[in-house]
Amino acid sequence: RRLSRSRRVFGVSIGKASPEMHAGLHQSVPPSIWAGGIVVSLVPHLRVEGAEHWPGDHPVPGKRSAVAARNVARFLEDARLTPDDQVIICISGGTSSQIAGPPEGLSLAEMRTVYERLLLSGIDVANVNTVRRMMSALHNGGLARRASPARQLSLILTDIGRGGFEAVGSGPTFQSIDVTREAIEVLNRVITGPLLDKAVDAVLAMSIDIADPVDIVNENIGAPADALSAAVRFARSLGYRVSPVDEFLDCSASDAAEIIVGAVRDGAPPDRMASCAIAAGEVSVRVDGNGRGGRCQQVAWEAIPLLR
Repeated sequence: RRLSRSRRVFGVSIGKASPEMHAGLHQSVPPSIWAGGIVVSLVPHLRVEGAEHWPGDHPVPGKRSAVAARNVARFLEDARLTPDDQVIICISGGTSSQIAGPPEGLSLAEMRTVYERLLLSGIDVANVNTVRRMMSALHNGGLARRASPARQLSLILTDIGRGGFEAVGSGPTFQSIDVTREAIEVLNRVITGPLLDKAVDAVLAMSIDIADPVDIVNENIGAPADALSAAVRFARSLGYRVSPVDEFLDCSASDAAEIIVGAVRDGAPPDRMASCAIAAGEVSVRVDGNGRGGRCQQVAWEAIPLLR
């Protein structure tokens, strides 16, 4: 019904799953009203039918992310959208970094440093997203504002547990909210020196851009529990005795390792049948020294002595 009222339909797909989401979207919209699309993904040379493509960087934004953000804004501006148009936006994990351009007062290198220190500090993803929400023009409702006055539908694949699906991608398609105070509190915990002052000033400048509501519907089309269920079914089809971890692992890598190993032991078979534990979550790792981090590898490393 929504498409039948549309003069033109545009697609915007961003995140790790953007190519697949955009392909499905393009196939679903009648060619007579499809007006074009844009895809931002991690694959540099990917081409998606019915769309222009720009690569972004992840997990820390870089030059490609800044270019992608500018081109998404340019694509929507060039469309000369009207209330009779429909913009369908597909959002998945990784969006925060892939369309992050430095805010006024911060260079790209300085924004990268802020992101890196947040990700390596060991704080949970909800706090990371609070800062990221206030760090780029397309976050915190910025994408939806640029697609106004068209009607908008946002289809979101959720990859986080805490904060709800409105936190995916730092909320580019939700109504703007002012989390200035919370973002500054997180920055004070992680950043020091002159960079802290510049980052706080950038957040304060972004807080001014809290706009009027826009016409958008956000729908959660998939969650970690869905991925967990699919993985459990697949593992069982391979002959494993599976011990699912029901809780979303929003904790440290060491705590996650204890929970997963405990699930394996609780479900250990009396025979020699292969067994596995399957969990979903977004664990945190504090990185000291020159390590790059790696959450799943850290969970595996922490689990090794527990399995002996």
